[in-house]
Amino acid sequence: MQTPVVCSWDDEPEKEQGMTDETSPEQTDETPPPATVAELLRDIDTAWNALNGAIAQLTDDQMSGPADAAGWTVKDHLAHLAAWENSVLVILRDRRPQHEGLGVDRAIWDTEDIDATNEAVRRDNADAPLDEVLIRLETVHAQLVQTIREITDAELRLPVDHWVSGGGDFPVVHKITGNTSEHYPEHREWMLAIVA
Repeated sequence: MQTPVVCSWDDEPEKEQGMTDETSPEQTDETPPPATVAELLRDIDTAWNALNGAIAQLTDDQMSGPADAAGWTVKDHLAHLAAWENSVLVILRDRRPQHEGLGVDRAIWDTEDIDATNEAVRRDNADAPLDEVLIRLETVHAQLVQTIREITDAELRLPVDHWVSGGGDFPVVHKITGNTSEHYPEHREWMLAIVA
């Protein structure tokens, strides 16, 4: 298994740090981002339901016990998803830098080393009980969906810099999809591989 990467750094989705065709099959040059909030929410909901369907099949022991070659458990993946969703939430709702939503130091974020950032998130959540991780994921997801509902279709096309200085000059819809509807399937497959 690959070390988890996310689809949202400081550049266009097709060119982001750590991105390859292997790590994000959902994002291609031919796949336009959702044009409306309704389409975006539909895509997020579809991917979220698939993720939850997979999680529902797992026991607590499966989520907390076995790990992949990189040392990640299913629980680690779930905490990772919650952290990256929160990183978008703080941009959209609070107009704060993404690293604050991840809970990582600015120094780590500024290295643009996605593996170091992800490892810091994993380490920070390693001792969290599974129940806490699941509640956090549900809570952050609900807050992010509510925040997205408050965005206009036109705002989806505004650059991330509109919300937070230095966030990026690409449309915020890429930041959202890269940490939701494109992110869940990637981790769902990795989580299922851990318990296979």
